[in-house]
Amino acid sequence: MDVITVVCDGKVAMLILSCSLLMFCTFVGFFLLFSTPTANGCASYQTCKECQANPECGWCDDETGTGLGTCIEGSYRGPMENKQVDYDLCPADRWFFVDCPCKY
Repeated sequence: MDVITVVCDGKVAMLILSCSLLMFCTFVGFFLLFSTPTANGCASYQTCKECQANPECGWCDDETGTGLGTCIEGSYRGPMENKQVDYDLCPADRWFFVDCPCKY
C-alpha cells in the first residue's frame, strides 16, 4: 500500500493506493483528516488514534503488546527530525502512521 498526503483549501487528506511493481496503481480509499495543531505538538497526544488524526504525527509502539507508545513527528515514510526520516527515533517495525498496533 502507498499513502499520499494531499492538502487542499486547508484540509488534509490521505489517499490509499495499491501499486504493482510496474507502478500500476489501484485506488483503495480516501480519508479526510481534520487536525488542530497543539501547543506541545505530537507529544501532547496520549493515544494512537488521537496521534494519527494529525497528519504530521505517527505512533511509535512500545512493544508491550498493550497499544501503548509515543506520538512523534513523522510521515508515512517514518519518524522525522528536521524534515529527515530518522529510525533512531523509532525503529521501522514499531512505526504506525496509517493504523494502530494491535492489543494482545
